[in-house]
Amino acid sequence: MAARVLASWRKPWARGIETIGHCETLTEAEAGLRARAAFQQRARGFVRAVGRAAGDPTIRVGTHVTLKRISPRVAGVYAVVEAAHLFDQRTGYQTRFTAESAYFGDGG
Repeated sequence: MAARVLASWRKPWARGIETIGHCETLTEAEAGLRARAAFQQRARGFVRAVGRAAGDPTIRVGTHVTLKRISPRVAGVYAVVEAAHLFDQRTGYQTRFTAESAYFGDGG
């Protein structure tokens, strides 16, 4: 039977420790990996972009988009977390997306 180990990590910007419960792990190393993955997933949402592009079927959840010709403070590579492909007679084929990044600009 697997032992229950709580995965946790220390947030450098906050006091205290955040704990991830309800996860069965086999080793302390596995708990550390789960904690790191959860932290990276949360950090990715630090900068969020909502955009619209000419229809592009390659923009899908899990892919990356590079935002250009905007403020250098927020330009960069973002992970797509939502995508909708739309077509209407007025605007034609468009892709609307929501993307996230852990960094401002090229901070990554």
